[in-house]
Amino acid sequence: MDVVVEAMKRDTERDKSFVRHYVDNGGNATAAARAVGISDVSASAIGYRLRKRLSTAIEKASRDEIYGYVVPAATQLFRLMKEAKSESVRLAASKDILDRAGFKPIERQEVTVTELNKMTVQELRAELERLMN
Repeated sequence: MDVVVEAMKRDTERDKSFVRHYVDNGGNATAAARAVGISDVSASAIGYRLRKRLSTAIEKASRDEIYGYVVPAATQLFRLMKEAKSESVRLAASKDILDRAGFKPIERQEVTVTELNKMTVQELRAELERLMN
């Protein structure tokens, strides 16, 4: 029984290590597999399977990685808004900050439904002409 437990611990550690290497190397499953000790011959196939099986853990690790950059990114955005020499850069930074604060303008599209099956041939031709122009 101890052998099985040890094998499970190794697999769990290998999985964690694979996820870390995968995120750190920018998403190369083969390189991550090699980094955790998989042979060059099997790295591509096993890396692919590990990536599929561990996709939830990879997504979480990626998200956690991004969270580490939120404060510096926000600081940079505020600095650009205040200090950039280019007015267009200051404007873009300001819009970006407002968007992220929930003040993004609502984009709307108008949809018109026309029931073609209730139209006469003459009405259909008129509608087609209107759409073509």
